[in-house]
Amino acid sequence: MLKKSLISVLLLMLVVLGTGCGLLADESKTDRKETKEKKEPKVAKITFGDYPSDDDVKGLLRTRSHFGNEEDIALKFDLPKGQTFDTKYIKAKVLKEPGDKLIEEFTNDVDPSWDGLKWEFTSNDDFNGFYDLGKYKIQIFRGEELLAEGKLEIVDQ
Repeated sequence: MLKKSLISVLLLMLVVLGTGCGLLADESKTDRKETKEKKEPKVAKITFGDYPSDDDVKGLLRTRSHFGNEEDIALKFDLPKGQTFDTKYIKAKVLKEPGDKLIEEFTNDVDPSWDGLKWEFTSNDDFNGFYDLGKYKIQIFRGEELLAEGKLEIVDQ
């Protein structure tokens, strides 16, 4: 009888210790949570398209990465979940590919509480060669931190 009680107490102690140390914990839930966190991009992806005439439309129309050299271009991106701009100004860089040659760099006012941006620019804007035919990369920075990036191509109409 004493042996059975002792064995029961030892088994109970092993179970308590095993769950406290994580030996008997369900690690698959922990693994899934870590995998989700790793998949969250640190740099938002910029999408390009047409700016909607209706301000209630949250996204862009006709999203694409090729634009004619006379077309207006709109860009949109959302920061990763839970992040905001946390600044009053962002910096945009336009880089010509290949080689990432800096074509233009400018700042834009933003509300620090915003978590994304939808923005339109045209061939009438004073860009130094941005509407020349070719491939470009657009980068958005908060200070020196890269927030968003996207690529597009200007083609002959």
